[in-house]
Amino acid sequence: MSVAMNEFARRQTEHSPYSYYDGTEAALLALVGAHMKEPKEGTEILSVRVPPKDFYSSVIELEEGDDLVGKYEPRREGELPMKTMHAVKGEKLPATAAGIILYSHAALAKDGDNSTDADWEIVSINAVLGKESPKTPESLMRDYFGEQGGTLLEISAEDFVHRLRVSRDYWRNKAMLQGAQ
Repeated sequence: MSVAMNEFARRQTEHSPYSYYDGTEAALLALVGAHMKEPKEGTEILSVRVPPKDFYSSVIELEEGDDLVGKYEPRREGELPMKTMHAVKGEKLPATAAGIILYSHAALAKDGDNSTDADWEIVSINAVLGKESPKTPESLMRDYFGEQGGTLLEISAEDFVHRLRVSRDYWRNKAMLQGAQ
């Protein structure tokens, strides 16, 4: 199984509003390869847990009076714009858990989102404080309703409502840092 970095994940740097890996791309690919299990036939999305060493989270817990800034813009060219909100001040902290999201070549190629010909591409570095952080309510809704920029999430309405409640409970007092401008 070949693994490569998708261009979308390259936006996750020290100065971005996202979590990141403080090492080389080659080291990250090796780390993922060492922890990746052979996927079941037909699997298009993988979540690979990796040790959190050298991963940093951009999620902070808000305190009353913290300043937030919002934007309405696409994540990348060609996508519909979406609302985002970030904390203005804070610092990225060493992660206590880390997971890497990979999409299969077939899944990415459907919409021309593949960056390489590798079997799997890293699309997201998820470094968190605590055990895990659920998708934001906005991301979860985009996936569930099959909107552009999301990955169709085929689950029951009951499961969706449960996931939405978990997401809202987690994100109600948290935000990602704005990142360097």
